[in-house]
Amino acid sequence: MAGKKTILVVENAVDDRTALVELFSGLGYDVDEAAQSDEALRLFRARNHDLIVVEIIIPGVGGLSVCKQIKQMATYDVKVIVTSKLQQSPGMQKSAMERSLADVFLQKPFEMGTLIEKALDLLGDSDRAPAAIDTGVENDDAEDDEPDDVVDDDDLGDFEDVPAPPRNEVPPVASPSERPPAAAPPAKSAKANIAPEGEFDLRRLGEILGGLFASRFTGALRVDGEAGTKQIFFSDGTPIYVQSNIRSESLGRLLVADGLLSEEDYGKILAESAETGDRLGSLLVRRRLMSSEDLASYLAEQTAVKVAELYAWDKGRYRLAPEVAYPAEAATFDAPPAKVLLTAYRRFYPAGSLDARFQKDKNLVLVSTPNEAYRDAGEYVTAEEQKLLYAINGALTFADVIAGSSTGTMEGIRLIYGYLEMGLLGLVSEPSKAKASAAEPAGAFAQRPTPARDVDEINQVALVDEMAVRMDTLSHFEMLGVDESASEQEINEAYRRQLKRFAPERLGFDARPGVVRRAKNVVRRLATAHEVLADGPSRREYIKSLRRNAGRVVAAADDEDARKARKKVMSAESAGQKGEMAMKRGRYAYAVDSFTRAIEANPKSAEYQARLGWAIYKLVTEARPSLEEAKSKLSRAILMAEDNVEYRMWLAQVLKDLGDDEGALKQYLKVQELDPRNEEAVRQARYTNMAVEKKREAEKGRSLFGFKK
Repeated sequence: MAGKKTILVVENAVDDRTALVELFSGLGYDVDEAAQSDEALRLFRARNHDLIVVEIIIPGVGGLSVCKQIKQMATYDVKVIVTSKLQQSPGMQKSAMERSLADVFLQKPFEMGTLIEKALDLLGDSDRAPAAIDTGVENDDAEDDEPDDVVDDDDLGDFEDVPAPPRNEVPPVASPSERPPAAAPPAKSAKANIAPEGEFDLRRLGEILGGLFASRFTGALRVDGEAGTKQIFFSDGTPIYVQSNIRSESLGRLLVADGLLSEEDYGKILAESAETGDRLGSLLVRRRLMSSEDLASYLAEQTAVKVAELYAWDKGRYRLAPEVAYPAEAATFDAPPAKVLLTAYRRFYPAGSLDARFQKDKNLVLVSTPNEAYRDAGEYVTAEEQKLLYAINGALTFADVIAGSSTGTMEGIRLIYGYLEMGLLGLVSEPSKAKASAAEPAGAFAQRPTPARDVDEINQVALVDEMAVRMDTLSHFEMLGVDESASEQEINEAYRRQLKRFAPERLGFDARPGVVRRAKNVVRRLATAHEVLADGPSRREYIKSLRRNAGRVVAAADDEDARKARKKVMSAESAGQKGEMAMKRGRYAYAVDSFTRAIEANPKSAEYQARLGWAIYKLVTEARPSLEEAKSKLSRAILMAEDNVEYRMWLAQVLKDLGDDEGALKQYLKVQELDPRNEEAVRQARYTNMAVEKKREAEKGRSLFGFKK
């Protein structure tokens, strides 16, 4: 083609698109730009560009589909560079390079020098040397950018039947108690001797998944049980995509259950999807009910959860199909095996089964065992869980480790069995057999959970979470930490101080998206407080409003008519239901917000007081002020409803975390008195009594093992 070579940039983030257009124009190329897929395909048909640079997440059919269509319609060797703002997964890169026929795949953020080098090489202009290259392009989307389009992974058609494959060998996995220290993972070509299909129970399921993880299996695993059918696609031993015909696991149902989408909005989106044929995820983003980044993050999290949920199945059938690939239009997300297993043990493994195993194993000694395949496990444990794991030194029994931990008893048991499943811990009968490990605590070697963040960053997360929970109840003065008589200079200084204290950048580069969003919300609230208080007239009006509103609430309470009363009750019930759904899905910040609104509408409800206390506890277990607040709310609820077993169980857990084991034991015993068939209360009372007895022994001058000091 004569004349200037042409480049088409397809990117809906305005700043990124503008920067790329300016970059390639400065290098002497003729550059067109498009913000969505239809426009990109129209421009390509009109101009037949030499190079396409396309982002995967764009409105319309998506970047991978654009890439494939362009490659198929071109009558010449057009070059395509695919970029991705999503976390890179082997499956995503494989899809871009092989199935969508891309020439280069780049994960954002990337160095501009890398992009230029790849582009010049594809265009045959490697000898062209730009005078200056600006590599300072921001790849993170601004909040006011146009929404992106994400293809969700839940709108399934007929469930594809998986043909029975030839025998694929996967190494058998020993039980955690017998497992020796694991070697490095096998090479990609390693095969195993798991039957291609058969039945499974809970323990067999762990062996199957462990074998697939270890052998770097690529293909599909189909599982059938009473709940339904799932098909899990693997790439190099990592689950990347899950199909499910279980209704509760559809994207819309999950979002409603998590409190992230109302039933009303879900109904509207569902109707629009049926009418237009558009996918649910695309419509959520288009209607601004979710950002593309939030949706992508949510789908990535759900990949791990859907695999982990298999541990709630007591039996079923499985079938392996190494030759089956995931659907071409699927957006894949890595579910790291360590994350899957820890999620499974934390949320889905039956408590009764774990307790039975613990009663059998509690007098065995825990030892640390390295396993290269799960060296990232530390990224998925909390600070309190890290403390528990670091206490494992090859000399303490399973029961001693649990008794000395500040995590909940069952929570600690779940964590340890997860680590046993991964081969990061082992059980031996005598401490003497672990002397080699005793000199080196479990946290000292590479496979122990190295903290994903340093202590300052962990504390920063707790600080942000606590403020996010409390800020709706704080005045502008309380937000900035000043009183009503503060001068303008004092207000400005306080604002700068608080901004620095809650800056999202202090969370670390790998902070979870939800925490970052909460930090941004805090910063926005601080900005509002400063804007009001820094202006004299606005501040005076605000002070009047505070006093006026406080008086009106008290005065109007007796005059409120029945209609408003009914409306408040309905509002409280709606908020309470959303809070309960959020708790079930581990969305504790949303649950705190929901129960707070429920209490505002119905302050005399013991149920909402208790549930708010429990939600606060689950959200910020490391912040003592929050634990004391949780204790206060739960104690108040029990005074209002003395015979409520659930509230007493929650209070007992909070008391244990505050170090009051005797108080917790009293609550568990009271629960047994109220409900003699409550197995969880019996278990927790037994565990807590162990801790109380050990403390009493220590107070008598004896060591943990009963020896004289």
